[in-house]
Amino acid sequence: MDITDYRFSFEELAVTWSDFLTISPEESRGMDAFPELVEDVMQAAAETLTAVGGYRILPLTEVSTDYLTIEGQRFETGRIIAKPLQKADHLAVFACTAGPVIRQLYDRYRREEDPLKAYIADTLGTVVVEKAMDKVQAHLEAEISQQGWLITNRYSPGYCGWHVSEQQKLWTLLPTGFGGINLTPSSLMLPEKSVSGFIGLGPHVRKVNYACQHCDMEHCLYRRKRLATLS
Repeated sequence: MDITDYRFSFEELAVTWSDFLTISPEESRGMDAFPELVEDVMQAAAETLTAVGGYRILPLTEVSTDYLTIEGQRFETGRIIAKPLQKADHLAVFACTAGPVIRQLYDRYRREEDPLKAYIADTLGTVVVEKAMDKVQAHLEAEISQQGWLITNRYSPGYCGWHVSEQQKLWTLLPTGFGGINLTPSSLMLPEKSVSGFIGLGPHVRKVNYACQHCDMEHCLYRRKRLATLS
């Protein structure tokens, strides 16, 4: 199973305080009062953290108003996701993880009865996996641009009405254990700070604003990022 994969050190991800504010504005609120603690957690992560991400490009067999088919698998994505993918010729099936270090740090701080550092570590994990996936997507965009193709936004199970249980089907399209990620029976990815999903590819697709006004998911990562950009 061919897959294009990348590995990023913490240094390569170049995480900054502005990333906390952009990627995770709700979770990072108030952390600016504890800059030394944030720096301590970031330095602890920098020692051993490696983020892993990649994608597999596959032809899109069928796309309707609320579902799509790829490799014989039908995905009930819902209308919000199916619509921007209707002009795609191919899909990039992606996965990315911040790796196990974030969880290890979180557990360490909990054992040390330092809930604030544990909270910072958890938020850092969100920032790391999104920064890493941004890099993976940039590599993908550069690769397919050589063919005159464009890309859509990225879409993941659990968002925009696409039920998280469809992770089970999505992961049949990726190598087992890719990036050290494993899927539980309840469709939770381990390590927890991991993402997966689809990106549409082709000469006629385009990136659009996430349709937050049509979605009732209050704690969506992409809704929070959009609100942070607008504020």
